Parts: sequence; structure tokens; C-alpha cells
Amino acid sequence: MFNSFRSRLITVLVCLMMLVQLATAFASLSAMKKESERQGKAALDVASNVFAETLSNRAAQLITAVKILTADFAFKRAVATQEKFTVESVLENHGNRINADLSFLLSPEGRLLASTLSIPEGFSRIDDILLKAKQKGTEGLTVIVEIDKTVYQLVLVPVRAPTTIAWVGMGFALDEALAQEVKNITGLDVSFAISAPLEKGDPETSDERLQAGKTVSTLNDEIISSVFSPFDQMDIHSKDAIFSEDEAYLSMFFALNEPQQDNNLTTQNRLWAILHLPFEPWLQNFRNTRAQLIIIFAITLILAITLGWYATKNMTRPIMKLVAYANRIGQGKSGKPPRINIDELGILSQTLTDMQKNIETREQELQYQANHDGLTGLANRVAVESYLQKQLPRENGCLVLVNIRQFKNINSMLGFDNGDQLLCEVALRLQTITPAPELLARLGGDEFLLIFSDDMPPDKIKKTLAPLDTKFLLSDSSLHLRTSIGILPFDISHHDVNDIMRRIDIANHSAKNHSDGITVYQTGEDENYQRELTIIRDLQGSLDNNHIYVVYQPKVNLLQQRCLSAEALIRWQHPELGFIPPDQFISLIENAGNIQLVTQWMIRAVLRQLAAWKKEGMEMQVAVNLSANDLCDPSLPEVLKNGLAEAGLAPSALALEVTEGAVMQDTDTVIRVLQALREMGIQLAIDDFGTGQSSLAYLKQLPVHEVKIDRAFVKDIENNTNDELIVSATVQLSKSLGLKVTAEGLENVAGLSKVTECRCDIVQGYYFSKPLKADEFRQWVALFHTTPGRWFPA
Repeated sequence: MFNSFRSRLITVLVCLMMLVQLATAFASLSAMKKESERQGKAALDVASNVFAETLSNRAAQLITAVKILTADFAFKRAVATQEKFTVESVLENHGNRINADLSFLLSPEGRLLASTLSIPEGFSRIDDILLKAKQKGTEGLTVIVEIDKTVYQLVLVPVRAPTTIAWVGMGFALDEALAQEVKNITGLDVSFAISAPLEKGDPETSDERLQAGKTVSTLNDEIISSVFSPFDQMDIHSKDAIFSEDEAYLSMFFALNEPQQDNNLTTQNRLWAILHLPFEPWLQNFRNTRAQLIIIFAITLILAITLGWYATKNMTRPIMKLVAYANRIGQGKSGKPPRINIDELGILSQTLTDMQKNIETREQELQYQANHDGLTGLANRVAVESYLQKQLPRENGCLVLVNIRQFKNINSMLGFDNGDQLLCEVALRLQTITPAPELLARLGGDEFLLIFSDDMPPDKIKKTLAPLDTKFLLSDSSLHLRTSIGILPFDISHHDVNDIMRRIDIANHSAKNHSDGITVYQTGEDENYQRELTIIRDLQGSLDNNHIYVVYQPKVNLLQQRCLSAEALIRWQHPELGFIPPDQFISLIENAGNIQLVTQWMIRAVLRQLAAWKKEGMEMQVAVNLSANDLCDPSLPEVLKNGLAEAGLAPSALALEVTEGAVMQDTDTVIRVLQALREMGIQLAIDDFGTGQSSLAYLKQLPVHEVKIDRAFVKDIENNTNDELIVSATVQLSKSLGLKVTAEGLENVAGLSKVTECRCDIVQGYYFSKPLKADEFRQWVALFHTTPGRWFPA
């Protein structure tokens, strides 16, 4: 939900509005609270001024009343004559008239002469007060003092006759009556408190200090402790008013006297007047206002959120249109771009439109490249398979696969650029043929596929493709192409695309071996193809599971009439396909590139068998056939050397047979490898001599020991004079080069006479024995050596 731009924008705006509203509300409420406190303190300031004025007026009235007493002549005489009783009577009577709570008379030195109440002896502030009174002169002095845990407003006036003969003092208690009077004037509760002096071991909390003194208040006793709870945190030495507040009152503390200190310790009780402003009305007003503001802020916030959501929705509507448009582009759908009047978003809309066009163009290009050949512009294999997938099943029409023969040689001789040009020329000519194919494609390399609507016999296809027989001009050279053409009618294979592609390839492969280079696929060829694939696939498994084995055919020395050597031949008994003749699977394995795997296995098997026969006392030389790939491997001599050493055999125990065709693959490399093998002591022979194209030219260059005449000249030598002449000439030529001659393919005793007359050294063939397994071969050798007359009649 919050992943969309609209949701996030709305959330940001709403949160911003909430923060602004909350900040405004907090600032407003804080200002209101501070204003309430300021007004409360202002009210307390006014009340404190009223309280001070009340005390001042009262002091003036008291001084006037006391001055009347000190001016009385009779009183002066009583003081002068030290009539104590009279003085005490006058003090008491005059005090009662002016409602004084305390009256006393002091000597000029400060000694107490008379008093209406008991004043503690050694009252610590008498000297200090008297000193201030003397400084004041005849005006009199008003002070606030604490006597015996009671706070008094004390007035001290001199008695002069004409000099000062005494001091009259009268005190008025700061009690509940005064507190109530001040409350009636100010409307605020009033308290008077005494804090005990701070000495070592004295209490330090506010409650304990106040309890050590005395408290008078218009407050209820239940709330006095809560009002005075912050007293212990206040600076009691401060000369300024101190404010404190609790849940119910805002209080103003101010001292009525100055502290006396000794070594930084207060040695006199502090006298306090406290004005209490009820806080509840102010708080209630604050709460009401706060509640109203909260409601106003809530309504404003809701309206702001609603307006913000609506505004954001309108602002993001073009963006959402662009998002929907981009989604359609992402899904490959086309559509008109949204009309947007905002410049930036209009540019983005146009950019998306351009991007859509570019994507469509790129998709068309990719689609074209995916289905067309990059060189010729024809359809490719992907397009062919897609086309066939839509056409199948189908009964009419045919496929034609054209392959340029020896195209690799053209690339090698003329270069790849000319080879590519040739392919393009072939593609152009195929596009001009009549009838035109439904589909013309280049499958890759030098293969072109044509699909025709009607079935066409080979001669008609040959005629249709006649433009390919005309010479091609490349780099000032003219070329006549030879092609292989495979034909596959749809009625033979019309269900599966893979089957069709495989069978047309089989038909084209067959055409390469056909005289006129064109063939039609025949039913059953696919099964042969599958058989060949099975042979290639199962080779390794058959080697590992002993389905492939070695047989040995005797090679008989005619002069000695003994079998001193044999040829190792490979046999394959497949568990599913049965016996597979060597001429079927050897060529397949060579084309698949696995012939060296078979050769290495064969050599290891032969060396193991030779080592076993050696232990049994039978010395034998065994020949193994090598392929062209084997002879082109420079490491072959070293591999054979190590194998012979591991088997404990002499190099002469192994013979190798090579064909003329294998030698012609890479003559220089083959000769170097053969020379290394000869130097090791391994016997070398040319196999199937007489069937190659350059037999005589290469014979003098090859470092071989033996020539084996192909069985084609030996099997019917007793009936064919030409074969006899060829064998005789080959023997003479070979012996003139110092080579031994072996005739292979001997099948009867008449042929034995002919090869003997031709002076062949060794004979091999079914006349003596078919290829035998190792145990059977050993038994045959033993029989042959004991009864040679069975094969050599007198």
C-alpha cells in the first residue's frame, strides 16, 4: 500500500501537517501556561504590595499610639523615678487600649526594666534592635521579630526627659486575625511561618524546620504541608520574593526579617510571610482553553488531511496516468499517451512514447534477427521449426535440403569473405527459382532448406535448382558448385518437427554418397540413423562392461610353416543391437572423434594378453591397427613405451598396422611418429596395400617393415590371372625395398599354392583360421604346431 508514490506523498504531507499542527498546539498551550503563571505572579505581586502597605499603615498607627504614651509627663516621671509597679501598670493599660500583645520598657543600655509578657532572658536581638532605634532617633523603629516562637510587629520609641531615659516597646502579634484581615483585603490566603536556625544536628527538611518554628495560616491544616513542601529547596538566605507552586496554589514567599549569620550558619529564625494564590481557577481556565484548542486543532488537522489528500490526489493523477501508460508499455501493449499539461510530466510522457516506439522497433529487429540469417537475410532454423510447427500435420509438399560440397575447401582457398559472398550469391539464385518455394531458409553453414507446396520428384527438383549449376564468379575466379540434395516428402514424416529435421538431414547425408548427388528419404533410414546414434552413445559403457572384446587371427610364416604372429581384431556384442560388425562401428567412431579411445583400450588389452601368454611360455607378436588420428598424435611413441614397460614386454612383441589413407592425412607428422616407433623396435606394416591412390609414391618414404596385400587381390587369386600378376608384382617391388609381404584374405588351398609361388612371406585368412578369442587362439596354435600337415598338403 505504501509502495506507491501517491501513498508516500500523501503520507508525507499528512505527517508534515500533523507536525505543524502539533507544534502550533504545543507552542500555544505553552504560551498560555506561561501567561497564566505570569498573571498569577502579577496578582501575587499586587497582593504583596497590599500586604506591605497594611503592615506599614499598622506600624505608623502603632508608633503614633506609643508616642502618645512616651509624651505623657506622669509616665516619664514614673520611669525617671523607677516606679516599676506604676510603669508596668501603665504599659499594660496603654497596651490594652491599642490592642498590643506585648509591652516592655528598656534602659538606654538595653536592659529590660519592665514587661507585660515574659521575654526570654538574653533575647538575642535586643542589642541589635536598640542600636537601630538609636540610629532612628525620636522617630521610633518598627521591626518584625520572633519572640518565644511568636512573630511580632515590634515598635520601639524613646522616652526623653529631655535626653533618652528609656525605650518603650510594644509588639503586635502576626496571628490569625492579621492573616484573616489581609486575606479580606487581598482575597488571598496568608501564612506566617518561622524557620528554625540551621545549626549542627538541626533538621534540614522543610517540614522539620517549619515544625521547629511556628506557622499561622488561613489555609486548612490538611493542605499546609503540601504548600510548604518545596520550602527545603528554596534559598532561605534570599532577600527577594520566592515563588513556588503545587497542584493547588501558586505561593509567594518573602522574608520579614534579615538573617544573622555566624560562620555561614544562620543563627536566627527566619520569619516568612506567604501569600497563596489558588491555582485551580487558573488551571481550570487553562484546561478549558486547552480542550477548546485541541478540538480546534483536531478539526483543522482533519480538514488539512482531507484537503492534502485531495490536493495530492489531483497532483499525482498525471503521474498515475503515466504509471498506467508505462505498465502498458512494459506489458507490450500499445496505446495513446496521456495528455498532460504539466511541462515536466509532459516531457516524461513524450519520453515514454519515444521509448515505446524504440522498444517496438527493437523488438521487430530482434524478432527479425531471431528468425533470419544474418548473412543472407533468409529465414533461419528457428523460423523453419516455427513454420513447420504451424504446418503439421501435413500430407502434401516436400522439403529439399541443399548442401554445398567441399565448401570448407572453398573457404580455405578463397578466404572467408569470398565464402560468405558465395553463400549470398547462392541465396539470391535460390530466390529466383521457379516454382518458388513456400519457405527458403539457410539452416547454417552451407545448408539451404526449401519447402515446396507440391510433391516433386528428383528430376524436377534437379531442374528447378539448375541455376546453381551455372558458374559463380569470385575474386576473378569462376567456380562450378557441386551440391548434395536431400528430399523428404511430407507424407513420410508429417507429425513431429524434430523427426522432419533429422530425416531431411539423413537424406542429404545419403546424397553425398550418391552418384548424382540427389536422394529421396527412404523409410527405414531413420532407424539406421538411430542405430548409429546408439552405437556412438554406448561405446564407453560397452568398453567398461566387456561387451567389446579382442579376437586374434593367425599369421602363418610360409617358409617355417609356423604361427609366430597374429592380428588383433575388435568385436562388439551389443546387449540390444546384437553383433555389430567392425566395418559398421569403426567408421562411426572415427567420425565421432572417439577412435583414440578405442585404440588405447585395444592396446592395453593386447599388452595384457601378451604378458599373460609370455607367463605361459608362448612367445607371440600381435599386430594392432592404428587410425589416422592415432598416427597424428606425437605422444603415441611415449604411450606405447610406457605400456610395454608396465607389461614387461619387448617392443618386438608389438606390431602396428597403418593404412595408406591414414598416412596421407598428414604425411610429415605420420612419418615422424612411425620413425620414432621403428627406432623403439616396434614392427610396422602397411595395411590394405594396393587400394590407395599413392601407394608406390609413399612406399619408399615410409619407415615400415612389412606390406600387407589387400584381401581383394588374394581371395580369388587362383581364378583371376590379374590378381596373381598384381600380387606377384607387389611382392617383387616390396622385396626389392627390403620389406616382408603378407597376403591376407586366403580362403583355400589353391590360393595357398598361388601365394607360395608368388613368394609371399606370411599368409593370413580363413583358410587357416577365423579370428579367435585368446583361449581358442592358444589352443589353435598348439594344434597347428603339432599337425601343420593339415594345412600344408604334400
